[in-house]
This record gives sequence, C-alpha cells and structure tokens, in this order.
Amino acid sequence: MPPVNSRPPLSTLDALEQRLRAAAAVALPGRAEPQSDDPGHRCAALLADLLAACPSAAGPEHWLAWTAVAGRFARVAEVARLARTLRLDGVDPTIRMLLTAVRAEADKGCLDLPMRVITDQTVVVVDYSARHELNTGIQRVARATTTRWVDSRPIVPVAVTDEHTGLRLLHPRESARVLHYGTPWTGAPDDRSEDELVVPWRTSVVFLEVPDPWSAPSMAAMAECSGNRVGLVAYDMIPLLSADYRPRGESGIFASYLGLVKHSHRVAGISRSAADEFRGFSAMLPAQGLAGPHVTEVELAEEVDHSGKGRPPRAGERPVVMATARREPHKNLRAVLHAVERLWNEGLDFEFVMLGSTGWDESALSAWIARLTAAGRPIEALGWVPDDEMWQRIGSASFVVFTSLHEGYGLPVAEALACGTPVVTTRYGSQGEIAEKGGCVLVDPRDDADITGALRTLITQPQRVLELRAQIAGRPRRSWDDYAADLWRYLVEDDDAQD
Repeated sequence: MPPVNSRPPLSTLDALEQRLRAAAAVALPGRAEPQSDDPGHRCAALLADLLAACPSAAGPEHWLAWTAVAGRFARVAEVARLARTLRLDGVDPTIRMLLTAVRAEADKGCLDLPMRVITDQTVVVVDYSARHELNTGIQRVARATTTRWVDSRPIVPVAVTDEHTGLRLLHPRESARVLHYGTPWTGAPDDRSEDELVVPWRTSVVFLEVPDPWSAPSMAAMAECSGNRVGLVAYDMIPLLSADYRPRGESGIFASYLGLVKHSHRVAGISRSAADEFRGFSAMLPAQGLAGPHVTEVELAEEVDHSGKGRPPRAGERPVVMATARREPHKNLRAVLHAVERLWNEGLDFEFVMLGSTGWDESALSAWIARLTAAGRPIEALGWVPDDEMWQRIGSASFVVFTSLHEGYGLPVAEALACGTPVVTTRYGSQGEIAEKGGCVLVDPRDDADITGALRTLITQPQRVLELRAQIAGRPRRSWDDYAADLWRYLVEDDDAQD
C-alpha cells in the first residue's frame, strides 16, 4: 500500500470553507455570499444552503455535500444516512450529525484537502501507470490512450489519493510516466503538499485501468451515487473464471472491482471474449434490481514502434523460438518448456529465448530453466527488457509462442504480428480472435503434443514460416489512434450505442 502523503496541515476550517464554496459553485449557481467575518458562520451557512437544496431521495447532491465536508468521496451508506436524517430531522440536526461523523474520522487525513470540481472535462483515471514504471498490457493501453487524448480531447488525467478515498491531479513526475513513458526524468521530486481532491460533477469519468482494491469501494460509491457517467476499459475476468491459476484471495479482491463495474454506464471489452465475460456479469444484475452497464467490444491496436524492429532471420540461420509472457501459471510456460525440451531431445537445433517479467509463482519455472542452462541447452531467460530491445528481438525471431490458458486479449500475440513475426497461440478466446486475420498457428494449450507438433513444424519447415509472414503482410492494421478514437466515441460521446 502506498504511504499516506506528508502534506503539511492546512487550516481545517479554511479547507472546509474552500470545499463548500467549490460545491456551492456548481450545485447552487448564483447563490448570494454569506455576510459574515466569521469563517465558522460562513461554513455553516454554505452547508445549510447545500443541504436545503438536496432533493428528498438520496442522490448526487447528498454525495457532493458529504464529499465536500469530509474531503473524500462519500460512501454509499453515508449518502443514504444523510438523506434519511435530512428528511426526518431537518437541516440543523443533519449538520450536527454530518460534522460529528466526519470529525470521528479525522485521523484519515482528509480534512485539510482542498477540492477542485470538474464539470466540463472528462476525468481519466490512470493511477497505476502514474505511480509505477511497469509497462505491461494494461499500462500500455492506459498510456497509449491517454497520450492520444490529452492533446485532442478535454480530459483531466488523475490518480487516486494516497488515502485511497478520492481522486487527485497527477504530479509532474507521474504525468511524465503516463504521457512520456521511457523519457528520463530530470525534474524535482513530487510535492504532495499541493494535492487537491478532484471531484467530477455531472461529467464523464473513464477508468483506463483496474483500480486498486483499497480505492475500489470509494470509486464504486462514486459510480453509484454521484450522477457522473462512468466508463471502464474491461480487460478480463481471469481472477474469477480462472481463479485456480491465480494467487489465493485474488478473486475476493476482484469482487470489489465488480462493485464499480455494476454501477458504471459503459464497459469497453478489449476483445470479443472480454466483452462476453463482462456482458454475462451485466446480465445477472437485474437480480439485484440493477440495469447493469452497456457492454461492447472496442478492439485493441495491433501496432508497435517499428524504429527498433529487428530483421527477420535469413535462410540457413539457426531458428530462434521466442516466448513473451510473464512467468505465471495461466501463461502456460511449463507446457512450452516441455515442448522445447522434447524437441531438443529429438535432436532439433534451435535457440529458445524467454522475455517477460517475473510473476507471482515461478519457482518451478526457475528450477527448470536452471536445469536446462546447466545442461548446456541454448536457452536465454532475459526477464523484462526495454521496449526497443523487445521489438528488436521479436522482429528477429523465427516465430513467437504464446499459448496462454486465458487472456483478455493477448497483447503479445498482436505485438509479435505487428513486428511481422508468426505466432503459435491458443485456438480459443481472444488469442483465437487475433489469429483469425492470419499469421498464426493455433493449438490446444492443454495438449502438450499439439504444442510440440506446432513448434516442430515451424522449426523444420521454414517455408511454412514464410507463408505465415506473407499472411501477416496482408493483415489489416489497427493503430492506437484508431483505438483511442473508438474508445472515446463509445465511452464519452455516444449515448445511443447498441450491441
């Protein structure tokens, strides 16, 4: 969990007044200013006016009022409590209840946080990509999309507050991680003393990533209660549907994310398979009295930066087989290693290169790789490498093998094809979808003989590899510009999208 920020304390009363004024500016436009030199009296008047304007039923106005007082997003139960107290007891008792409840949580460190209300821009959440250097599938999508939106669309990129209870603007270093990934940072360290709570109001909020489990409840409450239009990019339901391949407890964590999904308006699956998974979840929500989000596919790009792309292998050169995947059970690298070792034992001469960061459970793979290395087999396990080197190595490989058991999209398949390199991949799900346009050999990832046979064919029949490369040359290309434009149209602009 990230540390709670160390911003110097502001005057709690001044911060409260600022937040109440920000809320009143959007909820009560044209309201006359309270005539008092006492900030406490001004705060009381502001809050009384905000509450008096709340409708009878719990709704966005209640969410905004509690958020302004607390300096964090209101929870669902708090919105309901505020509406009930206001109906039963009136404004003054409700003010006392609200201040008492918020004061009891003062140790959470939100009461000194200023607030900025966003009404005319789309709030785009890229928290993980802003905080971390990792650049695997989800981060690639978030960064590629945000960089294309920022100069052409009215957006505000944001991260989650360190308390996990709201949203804030990106710091300069974080902005650089998202918008200029890979560029060395020479600026000053982030200064968290200038954080502001970002509150979207009657606008669109887009989650380009899966929120962390600590912030998911606050984000779900925002989606349910705030009246904003919430859109998500949906990657997969692996933690639920393939829980036997994931760390213990991850399915429970993922369930907190589904609280956000079920109260969102639009969900853009990154493949037909991913859309089907989330569409099935949405179809169950009427049992809870919920309509559920509209779900459709917005297909990812098949594009890489070709500046670092390597040359294809020449005739007569030793074949290079490459696997590009994190070392995690559902990536199925054990089956690939089994096939590779069988083919070496048959006497085939080829190199095997593994690209991909370490995963949550790689003990068996590490021991296997060490044994093959000690035996003098031509294997390289390189781990994570920079993008330019990765494109160069993929482009220079004879073919790539990626036979995951479950993928939301299978970005390594698309990236290998974008480099002009054939792929041995899974015949079902999103990987099979990508393969439909050519350049791939399809296998059953649970059949060791099928994987081994496909690798054997491509290693011993270079003409087959050339045929696949010709298919790749004829594939229609989808760029990140295409993806970003289609995603914006669906999640933000199009009110009448139909399946």
